[in-house]
Amino acid sequence: MKTSPGRAAPGSPVLGPNGETRNDAAADALRPGDALEVPAEHLRRAFELSPGNVGLARLLSDTLQAAGEPREALAVLETASKNAPADAELLVEVGYARLANGNAAEARKGFERALSLRPRDLRIRRPLAQIYESMGDTALAAETLAAVPQESASPRLLGDLAILYLSLGRHEDAAGVFRRLLASDADHALVAQHGLTFCLIKSRNWRGALDVALETIKLDRFDLTTNFLAYAKDRLFSRVPDVEQVESDLRDRLVAELREHAEMHGENEAQGRGEEGIPGV
Repeated sequence: MKTSPGRAAPGSPVLGPNGETRNDAAADALRPGDALEVPAEHLRRAFELSPGNVGLARLLSDTLQAAGEPREALAVLETASKNAPADAELLVEVGYARLANGNAAEARKGFERALSLRPRDLRIRRPLAQIYESMGDTALAAETLAAVPQESASPRLLGDLAILYLSLGRHEDAAGVFRRLLASDADHALVAQHGLTFCLIKSRNWRGALDVALETIKLDRFDLTTNFLAYAKDRLFSRVPDVEQVESDLRDRLVAELREHAEMHGENEAQGRGEEGIPGV
């Protein structure tokens, strides 16, 4: 969808409707949405004349990406970022382009640089944490999300953080996250209480786990809720065979529930808070 016509940025070439250089100072500049209408060679020529024009770089990169030229699209953004090293938004785009070219290590550097410029921006922090996790650095991924101020942490982000803590075996930290999730909104009470029950189980606090499970029965009487209740009761009053297998299964089901819960609530949160993630990472 096209946006309203705009003027060329200072220092950038004035372009005609087909991307040709013009001397008419009152001419409209190319604008986002025109990428598929302007031949790539015209955009290339214009970008060669003005490699510091970030808007033109984005337009050319989008055109190349749509034409199946991801490497050249990345090269254009890389060139533009050298001319605008403090443009966090551009660094994020460079990061995504690097990922599209299969270079997670360099993408990580781009997002890290962007985060240093905008440390409170969840649109940078969440995908960076996903990159860390995909590269096997789960502890750093958790640290990245845990640094988000409490007032800025959405239930979606808290769910991601809880999963990271569970995978690290940091059940006390995970329990703290589940308590924050429980306090945030009644819509998250069931999954939060399941998480708390599991963390108390892993802490060998059978009585505490049973108490939370009994409270959860008021919200739900099926599936995982009853499984947590039965397991906590059995651990408190009897011996349970195959403890490791049972608890591993409970953990996997809890993580699956957290991910499903995030899918149910994540889209609205992303729209409201500007959060983004990296699909498949």
